[in-house]
Amino acid sequence: MGLHYSKFNIVNTFDGKFCSMYNTRSTKHLIFNLKYLLLDSSDLRNDCKIEKLPLSIQNELKEQGFILDAEVDEITDLKKTCLEQLEKSCSGLYLTILPTLQCNFYCNYCYEDLTHADKFMLAPTIDSLCKFVEAKLASGIKGELRVKWFGGEPLLAKEIIFDLSGRLQNLAAQYQVNYNAILVTNGYLLDQLSAQEITKLELKTIQVTLDGPERVHNIRRPRRNWDGSYAQIVANIEALVQFYSDLVIRINIDKNNAPYIHELFIDLEKRGLLSHLKHFHFAYVDTQIGRYSKAAVCREANQANDIVRSHAIITANLIKHGFAKYAPITYPRVIPAACDAQIKNHYVINPDGYIFKCLGDATTNERAIYHLNSAKAINTKREEKLQALDLCMHKLCSECAMLPICHSGCRAKYLDLNESGPFCRGNCHTLRQQLITIARSKLQ
Repeated sequence: MGLHYSKFNIVNTFDGKFCSMYNTRSTKHLIFNLKYLLLDSSDLRNDCKIEKLPLSIQNELKEQGFILDAEVDEITDLKKTCLEQLEKSCSGLYLTILPTLQCNFYCNYCYEDLTHADKFMLAPTIDSLCKFVEAKLASGIKGELRVKWFGGEPLLAKEIIFDLSGRLQNLAAQYQVNYNAILVTNGYLLDQLSAQEITKLELKTIQVTLDGPERVHNIRRPRRNWDGSYAQIVANIEALVQFYSDLVIRINIDKNNAPYIHELFIDLEKRGLLSHLKHFHFAYVDTQIGRYSKAAVCREANQANDIVRSHAIITANLIKHGFAKYAPITYPRVIPAACDAQIKNHYVINPDGYIFKCLGDATTNERAIYHLNSAKAINTKREEKLQALDLCMHKLCSECAMLPICHSGCRAKYLDLNESGPFCRGNCHTLRQQLITIARSKLQ
């Protein structure tokens, strides 16, 4: 019986004598001292050299998924596992609700088309949404009802959020499913939420975006009148952490702000905030979704090389200034689907009552799959295409070690851009760097 190396292995040599070997399917990570073991890195890559490995190393690699029997079809096996996991993840009802598209900021990388963003969700749409949710729960959905409040800026529609929250919580209780919510906000109006109100909304997490130190953040995320927003947001965070412990800071990254991210950590440390924050989420700006995919594609913000360089700069600066523990590098998660759009009972609802599968579509009504108020199906073919579980959307993806953590990337891009891709995720470009950083840490 022949053996072969898994196509999901990532092998990197570093510091002259060490080799990092990671498998994105099994999530196992081994580190070899090549000189001590009298090995060459090619011994851990080439199938023809497997039989020459010491038996103890062969057995270790087979046990942890780095070496497989020749007849194993990894793509078919991965797809089967993903289908099983996806079926389990469909046990709940997941809603991203945009009570308004109005926003008090003017972020230059926003993917939403806010040309006509003055609308708020009206009473008839709220009623229709509640009927939609009740019908879904009555059909036998179990598990949980999870709500993400999004916008625009959702806190501009605070009264709508409280109205809808109460009604959705009552429906969850009626049908005996758990309820939890997430608030994604720019943070400028957080001072309007009291501790009692946050408890009432059952907010599992509040996410606020800071894009760097004050001078950098204010350029990237100004208010609509072009005034700065940083000082007010940080003041709101300082007040919030006194009674709320699940605050996540999102940082939208591109080559323009990457060199200054450590300065944000310096400021937050001076204010005594770092230890009060749940975690930091680094997100690479994507300018190929939403309104950008309707016209000329903007490639200014992030290409693959920009992402790699930005990650290296941020990592080096955080380590240098002693902040690595607050934003630890972790292993990627094996995902059951490319994105939330592939989850059967995940829906995005905009203020006009249009329902979408993809959040990037939420301001493009012709991409909606259904309209609540008219009870009419719209673009069901888009739903079918977004939900199709085709792991390999591009011929290169079938041979890519990143497939279990990427699934060929964004499905909407394959539908909307006149390009063939591949449309890789940001973490696919940075994973090799991350693994070497982790390996060095383990050796120390």
